[in-house]
Amino acid sequence: MKIKKIMTAAVIVSASVIALTGCSRLQGPEAKLEESKRDKSYSESMLYVDSYDMEVSLKPEENSVEASATAELYNNTGNTLDEIVFRLPSAACLESKGGGLSWEVTGAYLGSGGTTNLEYTIDPENSGVIRVSLGENKLDQAGSTFVTLAVKEDIPEEDIRFGHFKAGNHDQYVLSECFPKVVEFRDNNWVINDIDWTGEKVSADTSFSQTSDYHVKMTMPDGYYAVGTGGESIGENATTINAVDARDFAVVASNGIVSAYWTNDNLVLRYYYLEGSKDNETGQEAVSWRVPTGLDWMEDFIKKYPWNQYDIVTVYSDYDANSYPGMMVFGDKAVYDGIRGDEVDSMRDFYKLHLTEHIFDQWFGEIVGCNEATDGWLNKGLRFWFNDYAMANVYGDISERAVGETIREMKKKEPAAMEMKLSDKFPDGKTADIVNTYRGAEFLEDLYGALGKDEFLKAISDYVIKYEFKEADSEKFIEVMKAHTGKDIQAVVDKYF
Repeated sequence: MKIKKIMTAAVIVSASVIALTGCSRLQGPEAKLEESKRDKSYSESMLYVDSYDMEVSLKPEENSVEASATAELYNNTGNTLDEIVFRLPSAACLESKGGGLSWEVTGAYLGSGGTTNLEYTIDPENSGVIRVSLGENKLDQAGSTFVTLAVKEDIPEEDIRFGHFKAGNHDQYVLSECFPKVVEFRDNNWVINDIDWTGEKVSADTSFSQTSDYHVKMTMPDGYYAVGTGGESIGENATTINAVDARDFAVVASNGIVSAYWTNDNLVLRYYYLEGSKDNETGQEAVSWRVPTGLDWMEDFIKKYPWNQYDIVTVYSDYDANSYPGMMVFGDKAVYDGIRGDEVDSMRDFYKLHLTEHIFDQWFGEIVGCNEATDGWLNKGLRFWFNDYAMANVYGDISERAVGETIREMKKKEPAAMEMKLSDKFPDGKTADIVNTYRGAEFLEDLYGALGKDEFLKAISDYVIKYEFKEADSEKFIEVMKAHTGKDIQAVVDKYF
């Protein structure tokens, strides 16, 4: 997938323009995900969620959204299940905002057609956790079924994970957390972890081994267009989105969005921003070079990028970013408002850092999953380490790697957190983020020194290949590292675990 010659074009995409041109997505090539690559042999002891069929209805006049998710389930837990537990991540967002924002369950059903009503209870101890009773329809070992949960939610203002943004005459709705997902069932229990919405997003309550297919119908008022994980097709007042082998699902809806796209071989790369933006050249320049360069390098040294599209969607938010399979939601008000002269360098630095970092999140957060409550460094630490390595050795942004200096600075700033082990239980989201990112990167730097460049990168490649679309943990990662060296690295491991 060498992306050397990149063609560009910019078009305004909206429901009316698409209808006039007759295109199914943009006035350019469609990006269609490849066939599913994940293992579907049901070989692990777990509750499988093969797919989600979702209907999402955006109601801008009420600043609300209605969403239902039908989960296709296969029980390989060795248990008979009398309930299915869902979690609505956006509930934690609404609770953190206050101000009378609310959500409610509007129904629970059994079967692919949702014809049998099921009873449910809302867990008072865990935010957004809904327990759906199967009643007489218990799910035996090796049994399969469909369970639907429907909700209605208010949409808060200006939250890049779930919120409404206003820029001039345009509205944007980030609805990435607005639908219920099945909680992971492991070791005879439902795994329910805390969500710290005010800190770093914690999604460990949903199974990161649950790489599923998503089939989503998004209905919106006239003039709105939705961009989501996977490939979209547009109908009257609706967008249908299909994604395979996805750990999570993101969607952004807007009534005025512009896209620049580039294409080469089997990849379509799109950069979305609001119509009327005063300055998007810096973003387009960064996206058109940094993203293909990073994808190519990771393909050469680690593992082929499994999807054939990558979308970067800017929203009218302060600088922030979140990754999803084949997609990045990027907060950047300056694209719309225009960049002041004294902001150009800082904006370019922001694009350098976050575009690159979130490219690596595709491998260490989306291709290989982990339980972020117990092994979050496998996402954040690997992402940070590779970002630093690439900025020095791939992009040439810095003359030499800065990971050592950054770690030394964090030890001065946060000495208690930087003395913790990666296997410790962290007291809060801030501490978890520091330890997983910087202590995780320190562990990787020590392994890099012990194994050497070539063996380290080969070990990381084997790790990604072995656990592609599966859930890894610290023990599995260390096992792969040990297999790549004749040296005893136990002393390095003991320093962090």
